[in-house]
Amino acid sequence: MIYLADQPLLEPEDVNRLIGAFAEAREQGKSIVVPFFRGQRGNPVILDSSYKEAILEVVGEVGCKRVIKRNPDKVLVVEMETDHVVRDVDRIEDYEWLKS
Repeated sequence: MIYLADQPLLEPEDVNRLIGAFAEAREQGKSIVVPFFRGQRGNPVILDSSYKEAILEVVGEVGCKRVIKRNPDKVLVVEMETDHVVRDVDRIEDYEWLKS
């Protein structure tokens, strides 16, 4: 699981839903779980350990996007009920919104 530190709204229920979806994905022959909220891709993502080398080769801030794009047939998309997976705090404006 690639879990970003700047997503303070994520709840245990969000993470548990993705973990459950990963078990379902494996039953369907898939090995990557990607959360979405209203069409927007979010985090955290879960990738099978077979992608370890590809993940370790990542340079820069592209994260696992390249691995995910190269394996579209292995991706299970999970539509989330809240925007927690797409909310992060990168700027002071994000932090101010979060406090309000």
